[in-house]
Amino acid sequence: KIDLVGFDACLMGMIENGYWIKDYAKVMVSSEEKEPGYGWPYTPILSMLTQNPAMSAEELGKIVVQEYIKSYGSTTDNVTLSAIDLDKVNDVGLWTNNLVNLINDGYWDKIKYGKDNVQGYGQDGTIIDLSHFARLICAAITETNIQNAANRLIEAIDSVIIANGEKYSPDSHGLSIY
Repeated sequence: KIDLVGFDACLMGMIENGYWIKDYAKVMVSSEEKEPGYGWPYTPILSMLTQNPAMSAEELGKIVVQEYIKSYGSTTDNVTLSAIDLDKVNDVGLWTNNLVNLINDGYWDKIKYGKDNVQGYGQDGTIIDLSHFARLICAAITETNIQNAANRLIEAIDSVIIANGEKYSPDSHGLSIY
């Protein structure tokens, strides 16, 4: 497996991308949001890697997230970047499917509420923060089995997040979905 796959590109922090590469890489670093400006600050990142070439993929992922968020200190744009543990991404897929299957019948108004209020990305907001959506569904639907599935999805997402950084996007929890 490759230690770390980094997407220095807009809107790549999706579960679909993580699931697609999970068998080929250990860590994915990507942004849920559009990347403003020039992308990643490679000089400080590579300088730290050169000083400690034996660092783990998880350590490097944390550094990339930290340096990226720091590099956009003066921007007023939304900024997000996360490092994802791809060895745990199967659980996110499992609980996403579980929640979708439970809410798929008869909850269209609650799904619409969630979609209308969720943290979205891109020009049309069709890419959304998966954890924030699950939190909105959990708040809107009081059935125990749906709340349990939503909470398990949130826990699964939290468990794959090695590092998450954001500016002006407090409902960005590190992993989006289309």
